[in-house]
Amino acid sequence: MNSLLNRLSLAMALVLLGAVAVLAFALQDFSRHLVEDYVAARLRHDADLLYVRIVDAPDVEAAVDDAAGTVYQLPLSGHYFEVRLAGGTVLRSRSQWDETLAFAAPDASGESIQRLPGPAGQQLLVLAKRFAAADGDIAISVAEDVASVDASIARFHRRTVFGLAIALALLLILQRQLLLRGLAPLQDAAHACRLLERGETTALPANAPSEVQPMLAAVDRLARHHVQRVGRVRHAVGNLSHALKTPLAVLQQHADELNAAGMPEAADAIRRQIQRMLTSIETELRRA
Repeated sequence: MNSLLNRLSLAMALVLLGAVAVLAFALQDFSRHLVEDYVAARLRHDADLLYVRIVDAPDVEAAVDDAAGTVYQLPLSGHYFEVRLAGGTVLRSRSQWDETLAFAAPDASGESIQRLPGPAGQQLLVLAKRFAAADGDIAISVAEDVASVDASIARFHRRTVFGLAIALALLLILQRQLLLRGLAPLQDAAHACRLLERGETTALPANAPSEVQPMLAAVDRLARHHVQRVGRVRHAVGNLSHALKTPLAVLQQHADELNAAGMPEAADAIRRQIQRMLTSIETELRRA
């Protein structure tokens, strides 16, 4: 690829493409983490509320039912919880119905967040948290269906990619036009050189970018020097032709005298040389 325009276009296109790809990936990851953090905050609040209600309750099962909101009562509502007491007792939300969800235990830090496939094609975001109690630790897992949120994020990502693709195409067209406009003075310089080859002159643009201005100035100086040199050559050729006219006229007169003196052959030889000189002079004058 020897074209400077194509090289610059390709380099800028690769840079823009990389920037757009990084931006698209960042937006996708950012939106997913933002939503998960928001849902996890609500789940953490529900887990804390369950713990507060059952930690000192005489009837833990009744306390769990009272603490759970309506969404945890409706079958397969997409909101579920599981409470594991120190003695091994497991209390589950009524919303699980006849499903048994495989909630993982909290990790060593005491809290973990994971994704888990749920019933009816649901995608659950699960927060598992360990709480301290007098008779042993209590592990509470709270889950919420985020399938609709994932679908919204996917739609947002598709629209973002589409918008970024349009923006990338417009930026590529714009940068191509800017490169064409920035390199246009080089085309003017090439055109000026072609005119100089034909002996013509032209003015180069004075408002070219600073990167190409030195070259245009050099071409302009070369053009002026060429015009001056051609002018001097033409002037010299004109002076030479005028200077030769008088000697040629004298030779023509001498040929006429030889012809009158009875030497036509010598006169014709001189006339032929005079004609060759005149032809050469006319040719050089036209070329100049």
